[in-house]
Amino acid sequence: MNDSKDYREAYTTNRMVGRFKSYRRIIKKNFDKLIADIIKSFPNEFIKILDIGGGNGKSTIYVLNELKKAGKKFVIDYLDVSEVLAKEYTKNLQEAGFEKNIRKKKITSWEDYKVEDKYHIVLALHSWYGISNWEKDNENNTLRKVADCLEQKGRAYIVTAQRGSLWDMIGRNAGLIRVTGEDIIKALDNLGIKYQRVDLFDDVVEFSELYDNGLTKSGEEIISFILRNDFESLTEEQKKKLTKIVEGMKNNPKFAMDDLIIIFC
Repeated sequence: MNDSKDYREAYTTNRMVGRFKSYRRIIKKNFDKLIADIIKSFPNEFIKILDIGGGNGKSTIYVLNELKKAGKKFVIDYLDVSEVLAKEYTKNLQEAGFEKNIRKKKITSWEDYKVEDKYHIVLALHSWYGISNWEKDNENNTLRKVADCLEQKGRAYIVTAQRGSLWDMIGRNAGLIRVTGEDIIKALDNLGIKYQRVDLFDDVVEFSELYDNGLTKSGEEIISFILRNDFESLTEEQKKKLTKIVEGMKNNPKFAMDDLIIIFC
């Protein structure tokens, strides 16, 4: 489905949750658009949510809090390849007051998940970099599977890195990213699936925060976050290569282009 189980679990077990605070800032700032779209699309419905590769639930909780503020009632079906993250998901949603909203949890991939319902909202938040069966139009196509499980007027929100962004450049170099938002968009065009594209810009972080005659501490932490591995544990050759990637982003406008939201509609 998505990243390897070990990579996904490293988000929790290697204590990477707090490493990239600006990412949370971007999510909170830009997801206002996403939430407004959901509320407008479903004014009265009891909302059914499918959380694909839901991980530890931290990003999902932000969406749920906003739905709660808007007076929406909802249930969540969750799936992830990691049992470790599924336990974290339950714990985090319990602490946030949403444990009773979890209707079903499955330890499986999206490719193997058996869809038994239609959903108003499908979320896949940074969980599709290793997705398979998405290019060819056949009965196992994973993108068409998403479109087919949506209720009428349902929305699927796929959040990915932009091709050429810092996240993509570092992740691709390490062999962690195989699919970006642009790849999914090209496939959706070929499949004839309607969508909207929303570009997310991090206009808060300045390049000098990450690189100033060499990597800053924040720069090292962002690399650690993306790799799910402490920067200091890397070899000197790896450090030099990654430092050069960051340095090369200085005059690249995509430095400030962090995420891409693809909305199936």
